[in-house]
Amino acid sequence: MILDETEPFKILLDSLPMTISDLDRDRKNNFDLLRLIAATLVIIEHSFLVTGNFFSGPMSYPVNYMDLGGFGVKVFFAISGFLIVKSLLRQPTLSSFVWARCLRIFPGLIIAAILCALIIGPICTTLPLKDYFQSRAVYSFAYRLIIQHNFGNTLPHTFEHLPYPNAVDSPLWTLPAELLMYLGVLSAGALLLLFRKNFKALLNATPVIILVALFFKDFHFDTEYLPDILPWAFSFLLGVTSYLARKHIFLNIYVLLVAVTSYATAAFFGYTDMLNYYIKMIMYSLVVVYGIMIVAYHPKLQVKGLHKLGDFSYGLYIYAFPLQQVLVSKFNLLNPFLHFLVSLPLALLIAVPSWYLIEKPALKLKAGRPSLTI
Repeated sequence: MILDETEPFKILLDSLPMTISDLDRDRKNNFDLLRLIAATLVIIEHSFLVTGNFFSGPMSYPVNYMDLGGFGVKVFFAISGFLIVKSLLRQPTLSSFVWARCLRIFPGLIIAAILCALIIGPICTTLPLKDYFQSRAVYSFAYRLIIQHNFGNTLPHTFEHLPYPNAVDSPLWTLPAELLMYLGVLSAGALLLLFRKNFKALLNATPVIILVALFFKDFHFDTEYLPDILPWAFSFLLGVTSYLARKHIFLNIYVLLVAVTSYATAAFFGYTDMLNYYIKMIMYSLVVVYGIMIVAYHPKLQVKGLHKLGDFSYGLYIYAFPLQQVLVSKFNLLNPFLHFLVSLPLALLIAVPSWYLIEKPALKLKAGRPSLTI
């Protein structure tokens, strides 16, 4: 038997941690699974919210005053930051980037608006149906929900007397913040073209940039909304940074365990002042995002073939809450655990066909090829 002198070196290289860049190939990742888990965590938390048991929810405020739903949203924003900047750098133009984002967000959102305004509203309103459909508020609700200018989130005399009253599709309050972060990425793309003196590409993108500016000009973020946006933005920024630094971030489960242990030790001693609190919040976000990258890409953690089923997380996020309110309104389902066990499959009954019939076909309208690289 002839020994290969390079074999020890191959074994050594194979045992070394790999970077995100080494593992970021095709669809070999667990992002769909992570988003599905995040959406499920949000639904669990909302089962306690809509049944009037919010402060007794599982793990209510377990770390840094963040419940399961808040943790799920943080995961969504971190993954979004990573994938959005990846999308930007792979689109041939800024216009195609905007088009791709619109195709992912708005087709499902239109269906959610129709479901809420024209199906759930009529079923649950206390108004006579004639009066309900004659109310301008119904169509204003649907329109403002679609264009994400709907912080009121109410339909005429719908869900008035529930434990969590009036709210029709509350989780959508996070989408304006996400769109705002997409705007930041778009602006960064424009600056990148400017830096590279690609004035022709920037000029070609001007019409779509004007349209985006017109879309955002009526956005009004209440000051009470800002404390929520800042942690989401930090998670999003960490996701963006993870992609930009993908060639330098090594994925090692032992490093993650040390990071988790270090954070848990720091958190155990409480918060002596606001600076201490924010330092621990930053540590927490770093641990969460690094953990996301480990679960998404580590070869030993891959769930093979899951991405072939589809990405149902967005559908769960936009359709579940109004269905959860219906379960309380029409069936008085107030046990939060039973409520979750019913609401999750019920939401999937809409999210799955929404993916196959609405969202996936819409995504096929994207046109693009790898273009900008760094």
